[in-house]
Amino acid sequence: MLLEIKVVSRMSSNVYYAPFQLLQNAWEWHFALNAVRRSLQELLDASVELELTPAHAPPITGGIRLAVGFGEDGRSDKVRRRYGQVLEIANAHLPPGIALLETWVLAEGRQPVRVDRSR
Repeated sequence: MLLEIKVVSRMSSNVYYAPFQLLQNAWEWHFALNAVRRSLQELLDASVELELTPAHAPPITGGIRLAVGFGEDGRSDKVRRRYGQVLEIANAHLPPGIALLETWVLAEGRQPVRVDRSR
């Protein structure tokens, strides 16, 4: 999973561009993942062996999944609208086989909540 985490205030303009940042990363990983998958798995295995990662960590097998995570979702209506416009553009230009970008609220002390269910 490629995750772009943003701190959000009512007028955070940097939030608009998070989907474009992930789009760029998605294309880079689209071309690189198969070449580095084995090395990433070896790194994960070593991390598990050193007990830096839980033993039940899943193997690196899947493709690419994209998500933007906000702490508290304090976006104003204007910011939500602009974010939605950028999200549509980014989703229209994803590499083949990659699911639409997800948006989540990752508020401290609470379960993550997906906030893009309307798509």
